[in-house]
Amino acid sequence: MRSFAVAAVLAAFSIPAGATTLHEYSSLVLSPAGDRVADIESDTVADSTTRPHARIVIRSVATGQRISSLDPCSDCNYSGLAYGPDGRLAFLASSKGTARLMLAGAGAPVTLATVDGIAQEPRFSPDGRWIALLVTIGARKQAGATQAGVRQVGEIGEQNDEQRIAIVPVRGGAAAPRQ
Repeated sequence: MRSFAVAAVLAAFSIPAGATTLHEYSSLVLSPAGDRVADIESDTVADSTTRPHARIVIRSVATGQRISSLDPCSDCNYSGLAYGPDGRLAFLASSKGTARLMLAGAGAPVTLATVDGIAQEPRFSPDGRWIALLVTIGARKQAGATQAGVRQVGEIGEQNDEQRIAIVPVRGGAAAPRQ
């Protein structure tokens, strides 16, 4: 049922023929109540090599209308959208080798934790009191098999980026996550 609702919302956003601007959607997530959908959206001019700044958009599942838009950091890339059991939205804002775990509720988004490195895949605990995420502290390269490797200098294989699971309390206080 939920996947049908999400498909119906996405079908409402078709690109008209002959359009020169493409509307890009990524990281689609459905709220626990099934009434809202959040995604990361950006507008791209056709044949452009520059990637525009994206924003997080929350829409009504019933109508497809925009409820709100989040863009707390003008030079950040957003990823890892996750709804908590209480309907609050957690997301990652990354810029210049630092990732911030942020939580959006009724007011402005707040920073829960800052990671010097890479953070990925935030997930709420079933009771909504904790958020777990994958972190690579002091990462020397982006994570992923398709990303370029770090230059190998000196003893090869001596230093490796280690990905760990970290947990952060939802109650607040921008701190380093506990590994």
